[in-house]
Amino acid sequence: MATQPIDQLNSFLRGEISAVETYRQALDKVNDTQARMQLEQCHVSHQQRVDLLRMRIVELGGEPAEGSGA
Repeated sequence: MATQPIDQLNSFLRGEISAVETYRQALDKVNDTQARMQLEQCHVSHQQRVDLLRMRIVELGGEPAEGSGA
């Protein structure tokens, strides 16, 4: 198993997890309907990337990162 592609994908995954966490925090603080809709779209988009990256890492035989930290 080549670890370099898995390591790179996990790096991307941690970034996407961080984005999901950030959008979740922002959604907790925003009341404006238009702004919330845009933030929710971004949140869903990043969550979809998290799911896809996790699936691909598993397909390659790797262990997906659980959080945004190192």
